[in-house]
Amino acid sequence: MNVQRFFLVSIVFLTGTAGLASAQVAAPSLLPNEYTTPNPAIIQWGAPSRVGGGYGEQEVTDDPSTGDLTHTQSIVGFRGVWESFALAGQVAQFETKSGPVDESVEQSTIEGSLRITDWLSIGALNQRLDFSQRQVDGSKFTADSTIMAYGVSLKLAEIFFLGYAQGTDEVDVEFTTGPPTPITFSGSDTREVRLFGAGIRAGSEMRLHAEVYQIEFDPIEIPALSLKAEEVSESVAVLEVAWGNLVAGVTLTQTENKSDDEDTEKAAYALGWAPMSGLAFVYQIEESETTDSTDAVVKKTRAQGLSVVWQF
Repeated sequence: MNVQRFFLVSIVFLTGTAGLASAQVAAPSLLPNEYTTPNPAIIQWGAPSRVGGGYGEQEVTDDPSTGDLTHTQSIVGFRGVWESFALAGQVAQFETKSGPVDESVEQSTIEGSLRITDWLSIGALNQRLDFSQRQVDGSKFTADSTIMAYGVSLKLAEIFFLGYAQGTDEVDVEFTTGPPTPITFSGSDTREVRLFGAGIRAGSEMRLHAEVYQIEFDPIEIPALSLKAEEVSESVAVLEVAWGNLVAGVTLTQTENKSDDEDTEKAAYALGWAPMSGLAFVYQIEESETTDSTDAVVKKTRAQGLSVVWQF
């Protein structure tokens, strides 16, 4: 039962789908395939409105707990931005295409924001994530995560942004042993989630977005499954540049998982065509490497995806 994978999957889906979507905490992305964000307050600053989707694949190698896997990923989303209110939603699916372990993830997010003044916006988010993993011995692990969070965003001097969000993550898990005599164990717990960041977003013909942010998940414990996960923290640095309709970006992420004493470093690169109205495209590549306490590599992933978006 690879329980820790679920807790890492939950933070990955909060901060964006590999190769298909970006997500920020302080200021909106310049990439058109950002629909929802982990800090819902910032979508108020994220015009234009849009609707779109994407498809991609992810390869996992050198993972001793699951073996080599290939996953398919798909996402559809929308964002509507008006003068004092914004609403966004997305649905993502992630499932095993080939490999010894059968995994699937379904995620749905809805969020809204309200502009209080020209420099202050608030928002609320609800995210549901369903994780399922079936091992070769027939055992099955399922987990449901529901995050309810509230955020605030400050826009200072038109280009500087500060963002903060906090909420709760309610987790329900169930594990069923394999045949011939399956036994089911279940339990639940709640943990706190915090997000904070600072960034800039400026320019007209040539636009710039630079940001740093951090996301923290508190520990969680479910005695019925002898399950205990320490806190997980993720630090992110973002740099995006747009010239006319051409946009490019790089995102560097470091995730610290204290339960397994592992660190994951991830780099994501994006190149797209993004007019303020009309058809937009984004191609993204994402690579990550996980090391243990001895700096030995225990897992590698590579994802790529193409998104098509209509902005208006």
